[in-house]
Amino acid sequence: MKTFIIIAFGVVCSLSSFAFSPDTTIWLAKPARSFIESTPLGNGRLGAMDFGGVEDERVALNEDSLWSGSVQNADRTNAAAALPEIRRLLLEGKNVEAEKLVNRNFTCDGRGSANGHPGEVPYGSYEVLGDLWLKFTYADTNAATDYRRELDLATATEHSEFSRGGVKFARDIFVSAPDQVIVMRLTADKPGQLDFDAALDRPERFKTEAVGNNELLMSGAMTNGADGEGVKYAARLRVLNTGGKVVVVDGKISVNGADEVVLLITAATDYERFAKMSRRDVAAAAEKDLDVAVKKDFSMLLSAHIADYQSFFNRVKLELPDIQTRNPAIRPTPERIAATNLVNDPSLAVLYFNLAGIC
Repeated sequence: MKTFIIIAFGVVCSLSSFAFSPDTTIWLAKPARSFIESTPLGNGRLGAMDFGGVEDERVALNEDSLWSGSVQNADRTNAAAALPEIRRLLLEGKNVEAEKLVNRNFTCDGRGSANGHPGEVPYGSYEVLGDLWLKFTYADTNAATDYRRELDLATATEHSEFSRGGVKFARDIFVSAPDQVIVMRLTADKPGQLDFDAALDRPERFKTEAVGNNELLMSGAMTNGADGEGVKYAARLRVLNTGGKVVVVDGKISVNGADEVVLLITAATDYERFAKMSRRDVAAAAEKDLDVAVKKDFSMLLSAHIADYQSFFNRVKLELPDIQTRNPAIRPTPERIAATNLVNDPSLAVLYFNLAGIC
């Protein structure tokens, strides 16, 4: 649990300062070095793990129905015939013999899970949707200062910020259930400071292409583990800028001199539950969600997200007496964990409770 509690999300309700709530605040003072330190955000279908990098930012993307493999019949039709003998051996205490008989007759027919490597066989496995990559250029080459990446569990939103060359940069991310979109806003406290390239990719089986001058479409299909393509998928990134200019160069979106940028990401697959394959156009399905979301500005998307999320989060509240004379949330969460325990920091137990409630 300690590995997971150090993950940081952020507060977007007050963009000019952070909220110090020891019951709902989890934060880090540096970007993620690995996947388990990234910030998990999701709406039950779409997921985004933000690494919070300064020069090179990565957001790992997920969609809950993206699986490899295909429909198969792995039943062993003669398994029941071996059951009486297995029972007899167990009753006689011959467990080893019984186990051998189970392994011969009750494992699945065919290649099964390929000894724990199911991705390339019909058994299939869950697959990552891909990654959003942002590569930034700054006028000042000095290292960033005052870095902070934070989660407010009460709103399921991430806010990160840092300063560089006298400019304060901030990012806000959430994954909306009402609008089925991943939303990321990038701002700076001085105009014309946002310069970056945006790209979409995944480990294999993908094609990324430009759509117009402010959108990328990544699409492909998983292997069915047998003789061809399986589940098809599509992810779309649309870039909405205030100030500056946006162009597509070499399959990437380049943003130059912007004051503010909002990134919208949607995704769809043709997976249909109960072992059926949908024939829907996945690119069109992802575009439909995108076209609906783009009709709302950032504040409208945020308000709808928070209202929906809090309708569930606020159903339960745990309160414990706080015997602390200081505010434990003033230090990064890993330091807070190392420096205290649940006896002298009861709100840390509440923080664990609240994190478990949204996972």
